[in-house]
Amino acid sequence: MTFAEICNLEPRLQALYKDACIIQPHKNRADYYDRWLTYIKQPMVKLVGYGAANPALRNSEAYDLAFRVLKAAFDKVSWPPPKP
Repeated sequence: MTFAEICNLEPRLQALYKDACIIQPHKNRADYYDRWLTYIKQPMVKLVGYGAANPALRNSEAYDLAFRVLKAAFDKVSWPPPKP
């Protein structure tokens, strides 16, 4: 299964991916984790994995793949924080 296939089954994941790509850089590690959990991970767990409404996405493979893709996109734009 690919991320594109998962997004075809759950289009809201594509919107989360876009959000992960544009979230502003963080001031410190606590801010980084707060934004990751609040804006990306908490919504994600409702869409893939054992909390998913779609039975085809209620598995660890879908969760792991979505987690890796979203985390990589989030990290690319938000960590490390900018230097003062």
